Amino acid sequence: MKRFGLLIFCWLMLGLSAQATITASGTAAVCAVNSGTTITITRNEGVNNTVAVVVYVTNQHHDWVNTLTDTGGSTYTERIAAYSSGSEVLSIFSTPAGGSLASTSITIGMETTNQAIACAFEYLGVASLGNTAVNNDTSAALTVSVTTQDANNWVVGGFGQYSGSAELTQNVGTLRAALSNGTNIVSGLADNTCVSAGSCQVAVASDESAVWVAAGLELRSGAAPPAAAKRRIIAD
Repeated sequence: MKRFGLLIFCWLMLGLSAQATITASGTAAVCAVNSGTTITITRNEGVNNTVAVVVYVTNQHHDWVNTLTDTGGSTYTERIAAYSSGSEVLSIFSTPAGGSLASTSITIGMETTNQAIACAFEYLGVASLGNTAVNNDTSAALTVSVTTQDANNWVVGGFGQYSGSAELTQNVGTLRAALSNGTNIVSGLADNTCVSAGSCQVAVASDESAVWVAAGLELRSGAAPPAAAKRRIIAD
């Protein structure tokens, strides 16, 4: 009986230890506009963290980012892409959870010279990546909601609006950075944390009503469960 009780205690402690505490970087998020087919974000990223990069571009409806690298050699993957009712696309890229390498800048290589903005920020203590969501409209309220799977998970939101004179301000969550190219687009990166699992909203406000697009990515405080084993069927 004592052994059984000890096993239960150890199992509970392992479950608790698997729950991480996510925190935001103490260094400000940075946004940058493109120069030709390149966007360079100058920002120091740490090791073993999770870097999120939001990229927003006009007049694209296909895979338009050729490369996304940093000076440390981190690996980036597109987690979600969202399309506006016009011809704009916004993507969220990230390193693996806890997979960043120390770097001093991020470079996005694009296949066209269309107007684009990218923003980057870093999170500590992310155990795994989770659900995604998209949204688009033609209003002054830019919002996206992601269904989170654990308590105290975070949602990173990327926002882009086709209006070069608009200004994005904080609404629901924390607006980490926003930038206008002064011509036709404005973009930003925001995040929010929700105490309970379920719908978690991130939103920013614009001072103009115009076409916009948004995407959200869940940062999990707990590790994702292992994938189910797959049966391999071999025909005779």
